[in-house]
Amino acid sequence: AAVLWVALALGALAGEVNFREYTMSFFRVQDLAAYTNIDPSLDKGQSYMDAGQVYFREGSRVAAEQVSVFRSDGVYCAAPILNNEFVNQDGEDQVEQDGPLKITKAQTVDFWAVGTGCCDEETKTFTCGAVPHPGARAGVRFMRDDIRPFFALAVQQWTARMCPLDDNTGEGRAKAAPLVCPMARHPLFFHWVEDPLEEVDNVFLDGR
Repeated sequence: AAVLWVALALGALAGEVNFREYTMSFFRVQDLAAYTNIDPSLDKGQSYMDAGQVYFREGSRVAAEQVSVFRSDGVYCAAPILNNEFVNQDGEDQVEQDGPLKITKAQTVDFWAVGTGCCDEETKTFTCGAVPHPGARAGVRFMRDDIRPFFALAVQQWTARMCPLDDNTGEGRAKAAPLVCPMARHPLFFHWVEDPLEEVDNVFLDGR
């Protein structure tokens, strides 16, 4: 009898985990909006807080070389979704002085691809989702509330690395100098995919 009760408890637990990871995520994404042609260099996360399925403008990519990692009970990976407008093309001396990224019209880096256990900060690799597929240019909103804070911490680490507190940063609140480094003001997290509609359908099927 004891074995039966243990089996029932484990079955209920597995069902709860399955429901939270798949079924609940499916319905929450379905309740959100779909957007096309989002430009990471112009658009701000604050304007797309209700985004569920997103197609980014041509030329957008996951900047694996900018990956940031937060380690807790797992490896939480985050990499910004950028386009050529972010790239500092003013020569080696200017890149040395200002860094590889420049401030765009959005003045923020708010769109991020995320995943777990699929990156390495030392080798600057990020293979989460469909990143290895050059045709991928879309995202499905990451919906798990239990581990989203770890990705937020990864982004905070990236901001601290790119924009250390000094007289030239927004955090430094210097009135004499403009913001000269990128920041993430309202970061949104996405699974990087080729086809958001197919991806959402697969989530539902996995939860059945």
